[in-house]
Amino acid sequence: MTGNPSLVLPCGFFSGTPAFPITMNIYGKPFDEPTVYRVAHAYESVTDWHKRRAPITST
Repeated sequence: MTGNPSLVLPCGFFSGTPAFPITMNIYGKPFDEPTVYRVAHAYESVTDWHKRRAPITST
């Protein structure tokens, strides 16, 4: 809507109970979506946080 691209990526889990997912935001210059996508792809290429799931626990 404003032309400022952003993307949210998983980057870990809170170490407490329950293990909430932690995310990071990547922001780009106005109308520069390709750079935001390249940064996100580079991060996901060297980590595996996007493949992990939080453990399911019952209360």
